[in-house]
Amino acid sequence: KFRLIKPALEIIRSDFLSREIHTGELARVSGVSETYIKRLFCERFGMPPKRYIIQMKINHAAELLRFGEYKISDVALMSGYSDVYFFSRQFKKYMGITPNDYLNLKRITKARALLDEGLSVTDTSVQLGYSSCSYFIRLFKEQYGMTPYKYKNRLS
Repeated sequence: KFRLIKPALEIIRSDFLSREIHTGELARVSGVSETYIKRLFCERFGMPPKRYIIQMKINHAAELLRFGEYKISDVALMSGYSDVYFFSRQFKKYMGITPNDYLNLKRITKARALLDEGLSVTDTSVQLGYSSCSYFIRLFKEQYGMTPYKYKNRLS
């Protein structure tokens, strides 16, 4: 019975970033009712099609943020959201953390690895795109309970 949703999944995978996809359209291409396609999605994925599409968008955004190369507003657009504030609320609802906090967490985690490799605190801050070294130091201390300088010195 899950083969019935294959056409719907193909549409979702090809178009979820570029346009709004409605449950009625997914039902039509699958040859089933809206109620039945919702039931199939819930049985297969644990969520209805609309939530499945939002989850895909948020997962895509999280992947883009993980690399830290894009501004949050750019990630929102690249993930199919024209309103960055709505994107931020959706991201927090699905990920349990704001996009900004997620981005900082990923950057701080990477900072630790760079410090372990011997990079200076200043160079680490610059490489990770922080405009202020003191802001980087504050975030690092919040995450690890010590400044990056103390962290680096404890490795020696």
